[in-house]
Amino acid sequence: MTAIPLRIARQRPEPPASGGELVAAWVGQARPATAAARRASLACWCGFCGTDQAAAVARLLAGPEAVGNGLLSEFLAWLRAGGLSPATVAVRLACIRSLLSAARRLGLARWRPERLPGSPKPLPYRDLSGPTEADVRALLVVADGPRDRALVLLLATTGLRRAAVARLGVADLVREDGQVVAVLAAEKGRQEQAVRFGVGPVCGKELAKAAGTVGPTAPLFGLSYSGIGKRLKGLARKAGVSCRANPHAFRHTAITNCYELTHDPVAVQRFAGHKNVNTTMVYVDHAERRAAGLAGRLESRLTKEAADG
Repeated sequence: MTAIPLRIARQRPEPPASGGELVAAWVGQARPATAAARRASLACWCGFCGTDQAAAVARLLAGPEAVGNGLLSEFLAWLRAGGLSPATVAVRLACIRSLLSAARRLGLARWRPERLPGSPKPLPYRDLSGPTEADVRALLVVADGPRDRALVLLLATTGLRRAAVARLGVADLVREDGQVVAVLAAEKGRQEQAVRFGVGPVCGKELAKAAGTVGPTAPLFGLSYSGIGKRLKGLARKAGVSCRANPHAFRHTAITNCYELTHDPVAVQRFAGHKNVNTTMVYVDHAERRAAGLAGRLESRLTKEAADG
């Protein structure tokens, strides 16, 4: 007798019944970076309300619409008064609105937030500024040996993510005619597949020198994920530059410079390893705005010189 397989219905998890369960699900289901941003934003909301988390969340969900939008408007002013960057303000506000949206979907909140006058636009919400060419040169001057110089050049010219750089080993260097011409690194979301990233001749020489200071199977830089950021910030302090010296800021610089050199979004998408061209277009918009600003500065300089003449 043939057994007839039974279909077992999957039980859906019960939706959150309280603000505490809502927050746990809202944070727990997010990716690590997003979860960290949500926790930081919720801490800001609690600081703004001057209460514990449960009371602060209840105040957000309570409404009604006029009161809730007034609270969000006051929260926006409070964030700006705290001296946060525009990008951070945008992230904090977007996260709190996201928590409210999650509550509305589950029937825990009834009011809908409106667009606040003067509120930051959702995109681009990130600060895409990074080290300038002068900043990079200053870091290279104070760099302590070939590994530091290779690290700065690699980040500033390839746009590699910090995690990929931290995993690089001596065996990942690609040599042709005795010269290092590329590195093999895994892109985001595809750790099992190494991709070839070309490097310039100066960076290649520094990478070769750095490889000569460690064993053939050793990590190339000998720095952890967080150690790379600490090393770059230490170099920035030593050089006396005030740029954003975190590794992802170097990626912003590399991608923006790539567009300014090529003016080809498709080439930039391939260079950056973006799955979605819309992500690339954020950098294109940033580069175009920067170019417009430079045009204005050049015009002011030329008209000033003409007036002086």
